[in-house]
Amino acid sequence: MIKKKSKTKLYAKIMLFSISSLIMLAVPLQIFTHQNTQQLLTAEHKVKTMQQNKEQFLENMFKEYQSPCPKAMAKTVLKTSRPALYASLSMEESGGDPNAIGDGGKSFGAFQIQAQHWGPVPRQLDGQAAKAQKILEGHIKETKGNLRKALAMYNGGDRPPKKSYAYADRIISRAHIINKKFKEFSA
Repeated sequence: MIKKKSKTKLYAKIMLFSISSLIMLAVPLQIFTHQNTQQLLTAEHKVKTMQQNKEQFLENMFKEYQSPCPKAMAKTVLKTSRPALYASLSMEESGGDPNAIGDGGKSFGAFQIQAQHWGPVPRQLDGQAAKAQKILEGHIKETKGNLRKALAMYNGGDRPPKKSYAYADRIISRAHIINKKFKEFSA
């Protein structure tokens, strides 16, 4: 049997050891947490900056194409599944004008969607982009991933003429330039 005094000393030593162990663990954990927080904040800032750079770059491109709303166009195409492609498509179709009317009154909006084939064209830019994306992605699926043919079909129908392939080449070329710039922002 251990005497009462020695029990108290033993408990005190155990408590002291436990407290010092906790302190020794807490300090590195605090440093670890602080470093992780800093890394997370840095990564978050980098992503935000990259997104702002992409948006600014696209806004400037839309200005060059004389879009009446370059900032809105940039923000809208960045929400699509393929921002460079849809930016290039809208630049080719309307210069990024959501109010454009073409083909003798048959095509509407920034992506020049023909209501007679695809139904009503939304007035809102996000709706126009969503509809253009649905149409083009459908063509891409239909052509088993052949982007050039899908774009030619977007322009010239199911049996696109030769000029529709030249149209597709311009869009793809411009999209490559945009993507190349986007990669520079990532580096």
